[in-house]
Amino acid sequence: MFQSKDQSNIYSDTPPFQDYHTMSNIALAPLVHQTETFVSRGDLPVLNMDILLCVMKDADERVDMWRVMRTCRTLYCHGIPILLRKQVVITHPGQLRSLWQFLSSDSQKTDRFQYLRSLSLRNLGLRDDTEIVSILVKILQSATHLEHLQLLESEVLSSSTEAIQAVANLGRLRSVLLALYPEDKPEAMRWLQSTNSPISEMIINDWTEEAFILSKLGNLAAYLTTLRLVADTITAADAHFPHLRRLVLRLAAQHI
Repeated sequence: MFQSKDQSNIYSDTPPFQDYHTMSNIALAPLVHQTETFVSRGDLPVLNMDILLCVMKDADERVDMWRVMRTCRTLYCHGIPILLRKQVVITHPGQLRSLWQFLSSDSQKTDRFQYLRSLSLRNLGLRDDTEIVSILVKILQSATHLEHLQLLESEVLSSSTEAIQAVANLGRLRSVLLALYPEDKPEAMRWLQSTNSPISEMIINDWTEEAFILSKLGNLAAYLTTLRLVADTITAADAHFPHLRRLVLRLAAQHI
C-alpha cells in the first residue's frame, strides 16, 4: 500500500538525500556518493550498486526499498521501477493523491507511469469527490503500460465519462476485476464494448438483481482464457469464447 505502517507517505520527493540508512537488521556503512560508487569509511566493506539493487529487489516492504533509494541519486533513479513493480493498492483518496504526485513528478525527468503495471482501487468513495475523480482520470490516462486493474467499487467507472474512456483506452490490460453495484452496472460495463486490451482474465463479482448476459463480454472473445463470475443468474445464449480454458460461475446467494 502507499501508506506504510510507519510512514504516512513514503513517496515523497523531499530533498536532500540521506547519507545514512539502516535496513532491517543489516547495518550499512556510512556512504559517500562519488560518481556512482559507494566508498566505505574505516574498515567497513564497500557495497557496490549491484549489491544494493539486489537488496532493494529482495525487500518485502516498499518503505525498505525507499530507505535504500534515498541514499543516493543513482539508486533513487534505478529504484523507481522496483518500487512500482508490485501491485499498488489504493484504499482512500489521500493515497491516490500521493500516487499522482509521485508519478507525475519530473524531478528525475523520467516517465514514472511506464512502471505502473498493477493497480487496485478499493473503497475510495468517488461519487461526490470531483477532485479525486479528476486525479484518477489523469492516472488512468497516463498509465499506458497498466496490465492488471482491480476496481472494487463500480462507482469508479460510473463517476464520469472521462473515467470510462480512460479505462477503455488502456491498451495493455491482461486481467480485470470488477465488483459492481446494481445502480452502476450500465456505465461500469460500457467500456468493454470499445476496449482493445488483450484481456485474458476477467473477474466480475456481485452482479445482482438481473441476469448477467455472457455475450456482454463478446469483445473479449479473441483473448479471454479465464472467466470468474458471481451473479444472481447467468444467461449464456450467443456467448462464444473459443480460447476459454477456465470458467468459474457462482450464484451470488452462494458466494461468501
